[in-house]
Amino acid sequence: MNTSNRNHWQYCLHMALAAVLVAISSFYPILTVQAASFLYVATSGNDDNDCLAAITPCRTVSAAIRKASDGDTIRVADGLYAENLSIDKSITISGAGNSTTYIDGAKHDRVIHVLSGQNVNLIGVTIQNGFLSGQHSGGGGISNEGTLIISGSIIQNNEVVNLYY
Repeated sequence: MNTSNRNHWQYCLHMALAAVLVAISSFYPILTVQAASFLYVATSGNDDNDCLAAITPCRTVSAAIRKASDGDTIRVADGLYAENLSIDKSITISGAGNSTTYIDGAKHDRVIHVLSGQNVNLIGVTIQNGFLSGQHSGGGGISNEGTLIISGSIIQNNEVVNLYY
């Protein structure tokens, strides 16, 4: 076989192999990895904002949680946030410091409830003034059914009454 014929057959073989690879790869979905996002909360914010920049923050931590995806970090500016949070995503909530960022239950309900299966990091906040009465379980400040890591935070002035099992 001369060189010209051999080159032609090699070219045809390579093209056929490329066509087979393209055909096979079309059966597999393309996996995309979404980078974790930061969401921002400030007392001057608005819950209608996208919360994706410090200049367009949410007003409440609960609005940022609703907009968050697993793996996101919610950055909470200094201030007092009267909220009762139910966390249904694996997220990080990072305050401006435990002496300047307060999540306050206003003695209305527990402050934070981490739902089953969620991994939550709580950094640099004060959790205060939670209240729980007559529930089967959980704390006035925090009820954790998932995995919760708390660092650089203060938990104070929370109350549970008439707790029964």
